[in-house]
Amino acid sequence: ISLNAGWADLTYATPMYGVATTLGYKLGDLQMYFGSATLPAYYSDYAGSNNANTLYRTNAYTNATGFTANYTMGNTKVSGLIYTAQLTTGAMYNMGGFAVQQTIDAWKVGVTMQNVNYGGSAQYSQYSAGVNYTLAKNATVFMEAKTLGITNALGDAFELGMKYSF
Repeated sequence: ISLNAGWADLTYATPMYGVATTLGYKLGDLQMYFGSATLPAYYSDYAGSNNANTLYRTNAYTNATGFTANYTMGNTKVSGLIYTAQLTTGAMYNMGGFAVQQTIDAWKVGVTMQNVNYGGSAQYSQYSAGVNYTLAKNATVFMEAKTLGITNALGDAFELGMKYSF
């Protein structure tokens, strides 16, 4: 459990807090997690504050809840996610998706799919695929592509790179 506390104004009249809890369970190769959060009414944003009397910005979200599960079968890992966020207006954002990753020697290949519902016509199907190859200990080359399903390919991306950890 985590608690973020502070004040939403300089007179210390409006408290700002949020509480988040997470519960996880592992049974063999299956891992499941449930999380819930009550978000603070304000968040710190000195540079972008929209109120001259405070260093905080109004938070558009009030509650968030999610569930995820991961199952490993040999060299294959399957994951699923369901997430809901409630806005202060009462609107609900819903997301759900899955991912599959296969390891073959030094290669890892993965695909994901997610449906996002922001209400009304703001509903998107999002996809990604990636592959990486481990060259040596701590050295990996990778290639990834994603589409967010938004008009005019907004947010779509292709990456090619190398990662080295030392």
